[in-house]
Amino acid sequence: MNKTVGIIGLGKMGLPIAANLLEHGFTVVGYRRHMIGDFITMGDTTARSSKEVAQQYDVVITCLPEDSAFLDAASGENGRVHGAHPGLTVVDISMLAMEAKEQSRRSLEQAGGMGKEDVAAMSSFLEKTIKQNERRESV
Repeated sequence: MNKTVGIIGLGKMGLPIAANLLEHGFTVVGYRRHMIGDFITMGDTTARSSKEVAQQYDVVITCLPEDSAFLDAASGENGRVHGAHPGLTVVDISMLAMEAKEQSRRSLEQAGGMGKEDVAAMSSFLEKTIKQNERRESV
């Protein structure tokens, strides 16, 4: 099993998910438009764009804060559609409008990658991450 995962969006949700993946032996390559210092401190690799993440990895998790950031990461100038390849699985866990997610999926399919929102496969992992984050924020 390939234990390398790309994460696009290393904010309030993405950073704890990256930490949990690292804790479980995964290599995480992350991309964030700005303020990536926390992720670098954790000791893993950064990418220069969403396109680079999609080009190099078969599993990409996206967790972005707003539709415009999500769509830019999906199909903007350096979006993941420009790095799409057969076998690419994108797992989006953003809390965004379904219209944006559907637009992203169609763009990814047209580019030759496979858009797939397989949140069920990650449910226990995400549940643990969300609970950890809630505990941190309550302190």
